[in-house]
Amino acid sequence: MLKSNWDNVCRAAIALYMLLASHYISANEFREVYVDIPTQPLIQAVIEFALQADVTIIAQESHLNGYLATPIVGSYYIGSALSLIIARAPVTLSYSVDRDTFLILPINQPEPIQPVFQPAVAQAISEEVIVVGKSIPNRYPLLINSLDRNGISHFDSSRFHNVAGKNFIGDLEPESLIDLLEYSSGATKAHGLGGTNDDYHIRGYRRKSLYMDGFRLSDRTAMQLTPALLDKVEVLKGPSMLFYGQSGAGGVVNVIRSATSSDDSAAVNTTVGGSDYAETVVDINSTSLLKASVPIRLVGVHEYRGANDLYNQQIRKDIMATAELKSHDKFTSLLSYHRQDYKHDNAGSRFAISPSGGFLVLSDEELFSPCGNSSFESSTGLLNASLHYFPSQKWRLSGNYLWQEEQRLGLRTDENLLLDRDVLLSRPFDEARISIHHIANRLAASAIRTSCDGAPCDVIPEITLLEDQAEHETDISINVSLAGSFDYLGFEHRTILGVDLYHQDLYQLFTLNQYRVAEPLDWTISDNSPEASLYNIWLAREENNVSSSVQLKEYRVLRDDYGLYAQLHTRWNSAWMSSLGWRLSKFIGEQRNITDDVLGLVGNVSDISPQFGLVFQPTDQLSIFSNYSESIAIQYLFDDVRRFSKDPEVAQQWEVGIKKLDLGGSLVWSAAFFNIKKYNVYDLEVEGGARILRGPFQHNVTGLEFDASYDSDKNWRVLSHLTLLSNRIVGVDQGITVPHVSDISWSIFNHWTLPNKWEATLGVYGVSDRSLDSLEMSKLDAYQSVDASLSYAVAIGEYDLDIKLIVKNLFDDAFFRAADLGGYADKVSGRSAYIKLGIEI
Repeated sequence: MLKSNWDNVCRAAIALYMLLASHYISANEFREVYVDIPTQPLIQAVIEFALQADVTIIAQESHLNGYLATPIVGSYYIGSALSLIIARAPVTLSYSVDRDTFLILPINQPEPIQPVFQPAVAQAISEEVIVVGKSIPNRYPLLINSLDRNGISHFDSSRFHNVAGKNFIGDLEPESLIDLLEYSSGATKAHGLGGTNDDYHIRGYRRKSLYMDGFRLSDRTAMQLTPALLDKVEVLKGPSMLFYGQSGAGGVVNVIRSATSSDDSAAVNTTVGGSDYAETVVDINSTSLLKASVPIRLVGVHEYRGANDLYNQQIRKDIMATAELKSHDKFTSLLSYHRQDYKHDNAGSRFAISPSGGFLVLSDEELFSPCGNSSFESSTGLLNASLHYFPSQKWRLSGNYLWQEEQRLGLRTDENLLLDRDVLLSRPFDEARISIHHIANRLAASAIRTSCDGAPCDVIPEITLLEDQAEHETDISINVSLAGSFDYLGFEHRTILGVDLYHQDLYQLFTLNQYRVAEPLDWTISDNSPEASLYNIWLAREENNVSSSVQLKEYRVLRDDYGLYAQLHTRWNSAWMSSLGWRLSKFIGEQRNITDDVLGLVGNVSDISPQFGLVFQPTDQLSIFSNYSESIAIQYLFDDVRRFSKDPEVAQQWEVGIKKLDLGGSLVWSAAFFNIKKYNVYDLEVEGGARILRGPFQHNVTGLEFDASYDSDKNWRVLSHLTLLSNRIVGVDQGITVPHVSDISWSIFNHWTLPNKWEATLGVYGVSDRSLDSLEMSKLDAYQSVDASLSYAVAIGEYDLDIKLIVKNLFDDAFFRAADLGGYADKVSGRSAYIKLGIEI
């Protein structure tokens, strides 16, 4: 528990006892709040309740130690809820007249008649006092601060979690979700779809799916989650299909958007600064705009960013409206609509060549003049609704629905464009081909393969330019679950049963321009740079009688994922808990080449994935956990002779770790050692102009992760992590490293509360060398980045004004971000400074 110094405790205790009222206060005089408190040590439950209800609670640890909380879920009046939670302990509850401060005392200890304090009494209180809720408004994420999908406290869970809360997001000032994940163990930044979506690796594996409020977003969505809209980010490590459906072997990221609150508020934040950056956020919460029982929240974001190495300009606009309806303690429902419009213009002047046996060579020379549509834009609409019914204090029936529709226009390529689509490489397998591909105004050198081996080639060289790309996608996600707790054979069990569906309908249109020499030439490809040799021939296209032709390629992809899942969490005694779960999954996929009326791939896979966990808690502040979990993922890979992988990828993980609260709860840390093996992995390689399916092989990752957060008397807060990975391929390409993943990553973020309403932050993160291609012929150097901020808060009448100076990449270190195709890299922008002004009503 958090320990205050002698003066603070004395003042808090005197103020509390002076406010305590001995008369009865009716339940109707309390605020009504929604709480979800599972069975857990009473100390943890009291802290969790204070954070959910936004109140201050004072008690002595000795009065709560050794007791469990009564589980409750639903809408309750604050006083009634807290009384139920502490019902198993021999304590009583008193509260202040304003009902925002509560005192927990043993039943056999009478309340003081008058506030008379002696120094010795105040000193005793200071050693054991719990001060939570409003007293620590900037508290950083703790393991007990959030619940998993089954309502289990993260501290009691058998899995490794990271939780980033609203206050940390506000202090860090991330520009994207990826910036936020860099301060979570095991995460490495990636470069998804030409930089147009949130892409990352976790524990050495590429993200499979991203979730928002528990809903699965499309793996190709162009929607980038705006940090200003986020309330919390949860990272569940390792395979976890149980509640989330198809997911990657590394873990699941679930972002929680800002919801409605029980208070009227309005805030405006404006940020301007380096690289012509400007962002404005308007956030309004109203409890009376519709009617008293239907609070609504309206949030609008407009972001503009000028030229850098990725694009000439970027514009992003978000509008989100949320309404919540509660019906006493039985029903609660939520309806939300979110729209994002996004546009950026490709810069296209930087490319990279990765010759055989060499390292990444960067050049600012523009090989090709801009062609086709050099900009990318998208419009995304999200409509989600949820309904929760509480038949009793311990049970909840939930239904959730998400509809997502997205229009995308412009070039956005990823590593699979040349592999799982016929767009650029659909040629007869036995026809010799030497080619170079230019994508999104950049040279895709990694696509070059040749069978000439330095000898004269009697083949027809060609260059294919992808000039434009258009997509329309509709996704539907549905989930129904029943969760609750019950006692059986003298043990307490918490269970969840659920069924879900995910449907994806994707239409794609590609515009190609192909340049080809009219007749075979006697020419030689350089072993060191085959790309440059072919490019020189293209430069002489007029002399070599080069012709061009425009082609259209159309595709449709349909995917349906079904799941039935269950989990049983049992508390055997005060020290031991177990978790047993399974998921029955069925994946159906179809891909059709509309242009040639060819059915490319039909996949139909079903399997059962188990999950088992064990938790040992010798004390309320120590949790030792272990787990075994599995996940499966259907593969949509096929080669030019129509071979494809029918069997799904299967990932298995063993993990053991520890979670600990120290220094009275001020220091919370967790560490985990894990081993993940992913079987039946296939890859596609381009040889002689044809795609060849390689595999199966095995992808193994062994690692150690450490996370810690520390709060020092509210004046200094620290969040840090360290990750060590051994990331290797076993089988076809024995021992090579998986691209883009750093073996070592670390971070430390500091926040200081200074005198006279000043605050300061300093964040440092770093990663080790990363391979740019699977053969490790190209590398990205290790890098560190330092970010800092200084802010000042001032009251102007009834308004609170915050002024913040933010500096990114403080020491102007240069480092490069890899593209998925491996054929180019982008230099991350140098030092940038911003000023943020925020006013809250």
